[in-house]
Amino acid sequence: MVFSSILFLFFFLPCLALCYFLLPARLRRGRNLVLLGFSLFFYACAGVRALPLILGSILLDYVVGRALEVSRRPRLWLGAGVALHLGLLFWFKYAVFTLSNLNRLGLGLPVPAVVLPIGISFFTFQGMSYLVDVYRHDVPAERSLTGLALYIALFPQLIAGPIVRYKDVAAEISGRHESVEEAAQGLSRFFAGLGKKALLSNAMAQIADAAFTGAPSAALAWLGAAAYAFHIYFDFSGYSDMAIGLGRIFGFHFLENFNYPYLSTSITQFWRRWHISLSGWFRDYLYIPLGGSRRGTARTVFNLFVVWAATGLWHGADWTFLVWGLYFLALLLGEKYLWKSALEKLPAPLRHLYALLFIVLGWVWFRADSLGHALAYFQAMLGLGGRLMEPQVIYLLRQFWPELLLAPFACAPVLPALKRRMGEGTAATLVYRLAALAVGGLSVCRLLSSGFDPFIYFRF
Repeated sequence: MVFSSILFLFFFLPCLALCYFLLPARLRRGRNLVLLGFSLFFYACAGVRALPLILGSILLDYVVGRALEVSRRPRLWLGAGVALHLGLLFWFKYAVFTLSNLNRLGLGLPVPAVVLPIGISFFTFQGMSYLVDVYRHDVPAERSLTGLALYIALFPQLIAGPIVRYKDVAAEISGRHESVEEAAQGLSRFFAGLGKKALLSNAMAQIADAAFTGAPSAALAWLGAAAYAFHIYFDFSGYSDMAIGLGRIFGFHFLENFNYPYLSTSITQFWRRWHISLSGWFRDYLYIPLGGSRRGTARTVFNLFVVWAATGLWHGADWTFLVWGLYFLALLLGEKYLWKSALEKLPAPLRHLYALLFIVLGWVWFRADSLGHALAYFQAMLGLGGRLMEPQVIYLLRQFWPELLLAPFACAPVLPALKRRMGEGTAATLVYRLAALAVGGLSVCRLLSSGFDPFIYFRF
């Protein structure tokens, strides 16, 4: 089940809202149980065989979290908890990749048939952050198993993020406040995200798929790379918008996960605006514990290498993701140590074009099926594939020109700027929410006429 499905929009969400809000607000535990039950059902719809895994992870975090507060050897408990999380993540996500590559050396190791549980990268990272925060005394351990289970399994962020930290929602698990105004804000945000997915992301995906399948001309290769940059942004930020909006309906306030990243004027700034929850997680739970930038240049470069190799592999067990991570590492190191001063002297439009160019090129590594496919695609972009133009480019431009024209505006804070100009009055709020409702209606119409199209980050 996905947010952008008729089943979710017209059955799951209305049934959950009915069961949840029929209970009086004073029955917080009852509302939590309803929300937890629906969340586990939501996850089971994506793969019931993986349900014991997330339940086991919840129990692991609960036991280890409580032990961290009372044990005389908390570091041992933390190590055991993190090791078990990483072990599960390695087995389900990286075992096949590792064994297959070892077999290329002639080892002949058996390769198991492992099915990747949906959302495992997200709920394991949330579990590990919870244990580390308890160990650091940043938060007390959750006394209620139901409360901790709700934090781990809460359906808006369970499958594709954002990566929510326990300390950011701990108070709301037991003492949040729901209201009609909050629900209206949440629905508006949800419809905005639904529009990104149904009206823009899916269209951009069709252009990208046409370009990345076969041997494109130079024009089609560039069009496909740009379309994929739009696709992954609208897909993932749209999901984050929907998750934040759904959380708001039920009284949770998740932190922002995107801050208009394509407006960046450097790669460094881009990664402060893109997938903020993941970047923050690696900074606080890997980069800083390794020493950050406090131990000299050589150690800083090594620490950044570990972080970006891990960032790449977090997205998938494939060499393309590792190269993608190291590609951005090279750019970040260049901006930090080589061309930072020269870049800062350039006019803002040139710095923006510089960032966009390397961001779009980076997404080729992310989208390609293999390293060979990525290299062939780069050759096509350079015109080395033998063709500069083909009729399919004209067809795609004619077919998707409305989405292509709208996409750049949807990457910028146009609507917030208009809302600010209109003021904060009742009329402005009404116009904004009617516009969001219209986007939601158009999105549903588009979904009814199209097939199933899952979110990109479901496979991570």
